[in-house]
Amino acid sequence: MEILKSNNYLIDTNILVYAVGNDKEISQKSKDLISKLIQEKYKLFLSTQNILEYRRVVTHSKFPNPLPEKELTKSTDFWLSRFKLIYPDNTAWIEYRKLEKKLKPKGNVVFDIWLVSTMIANGVDTILTLNDKHFRKIKEIKTLNPFT
Repeated sequence: MEILKSNNYLIDTNILVYAVGNDKEISQKSKDLISKLIQEKYKLFLSTQNILEYRRVVTHSKFPNPLPEKELTKSTDFWLSRFKLIYPDNTAWIEYRKLEKKLKPKGNVVFDIWLVSTMIANGVDTILTLNDKHFRKIKEIKTLNPFT
C-alpha cells in the first residue's frame, strides 16, 4: 500500500519515538518520513493518546538516553505544530464499544482499539505505524507500515 495524499494519516507513537531514538538508521528513516510528509502537505494527525505515549516512552528510565525536560518540550511542541491534534469524544466511546464487541480486546490491545476509535470519530482513515500487526484485525481503518 502506498501513501496517498487523499488519505488522512495518524502518525503512530512508535514513529515519533524512533525519530528521537538512538538507532541511527531507523531514527533517520523516521525523520525523513516525517519531513517528506510535512513538506508534501499530507493530512497528518496525532491523538492526545499519541502525545502521552510519546512523553511516557522517551522519558522512561529504560529508554536509551531519556529526553530531558527541555528536549521533551521542544520535540512535543514540534509535533503539535506540524500535525493536527485529535481528541476522543462521545463518538469515540460509541466506536470503541462497537469494536470492543467485535474484537473483544484484552490487555494492551484495549489502548490500540481506543486509538482507532478516536481516529474513526475524527475521520482519520489510515494509521502509519511500524507495528502494523497490532492493527491488522481492525478492518475499519487502513494500516500502513511505511518501511516495508
